[in-house]
Amino acid sequence: MQAFSATRLLALWERCGVLSGRRRGAVLASAASVEDSAADPQASTLGERNAALLALREAWFGSRLALTAACPHCREQLELDLDLSDLPRGEANHGELVTELDGWHVRFRVPRLADLEQLPRSSGGDAQALLEYCALDIRYEGLPRSAAELPPAVLAHIDAALLAADPRGLGSLDVGCSACERAFSAPLDIASVLWHELDAWAHHTLAEVHTLASAYGWREADVLALSAQRRFLYLQLAAGR
Repeated sequence: MQAFSATRLLALWERCGVLSGRRRGAVLASAASVEDSAADPQASTLGERNAALLALREAWFGSRLALTAACPHCREQLELDLDLSDLPRGEANHGELVTELDGWHVRFRVPRLADLEQLPRSSGGDAQALLEYCALDIRYEGLPRSAAELPPAVLAHIDAALLAADPRGLGSLDVGCSACERAFSAPLDIASVLWHELDAWAHHTLAEVHTLASAYGWREADVLALSAQRRFLYLQLAAGR
């Protein structure tokens, strides 16, 4: 992956700041794969987008990721230390998938980002709503049916098949509570995590620019051109240390 200069990172942060959550994730993912001009981002799966975002995150901030999660059973606030290399890996399956259970026959494909874009915001990414876009054929006892009629057991089978077909499309982590020792699933939105980290970095960096510009009369470009080590030393000198 190409290195991102501080100037380029700030430009990306400024562009993403005015976008909605879904669109922001797409722009960040596009930045990760900018060298692959032949790829159509909308044809990518959620897992492929997540893989691009994870690659960006590792390049910018390293492979260790600190998260917090509240246990739904005892309300304990947990601190999670995650290594990105521990997350599922694997290529997405762009072919057809089939689930057969209790008289139901469902032929479908892995959702694309274009499908997610069409979802009403009120759906919250609901599996049944998403199946309206990626189901190729739904039948019960040989008769056509709709995604809204699928029972929970069939939806669970479809979810398992989608996770296997698009390993990095995960939306949650399996967590064990250290307080009550019960397990639960914690939501994991890679795009949201990366955006909050980029936003925090940008505010910190611009505060450094302000301090050094005020102390030495430098332009923003002058400050951003400094290495992190030299910038830190100048900040100490400006503070009189």
